Amino acid sequence: MKFSEGIIYEDYAVIPVFALYAKKITLINECLYNYLIRAGSSMNQMKFNPKLRDILYASDALMDNLNKAEKKYEEEFEYAIFMNAVRGPYFRLRYFKEGKPLIIEMIDWYKKNFPNWKKNKYLKKDKIKFKVYNYLITRKQFWLLNILKRR
Repeated sequence: MKFSEGIIYEDYAVIPVFALYAKKITLINECLYNYLIRAGSSMNQMKFNPKLRDILYASDALMDNLNKAEKKYEEEFEYAIFMNAVRGPYFRLRYFKEGKPLIIEMIDWYKKNFPNWKKNKYLKKDKIKFKVYNYLITRKQFWLLNILKRR
């Protein structure tokens, strides 16, 4: 399995695949991991950081890792990738003028890699609010999304 070094989102490219190989996944009610969000972290950007483009490299690496893995949970991965590579980045990047081309690139990347994405059962189960967001994001209707988000 490929673990990409020197990029942000490197965990996104491998952790979902690790779950495929786990014999058992268990939830415990104890904090064993502290997640620190720094002021300059990718999740807390106040200005566009070119490293945010690493989502493309991490998504490609995840696809490579998934192609080598069992195809048992394809729809689940397709949905998770949509959330991490399309909808999530849209809401993080929409405030930056430099973010719009990256959002468009991610939407095009997703549609190319998942041509039947509209049939995904998890996207179909989304709440109506998110179905509207998904529809407008994938059709690149950012102006209408901006109006909706102001309300």
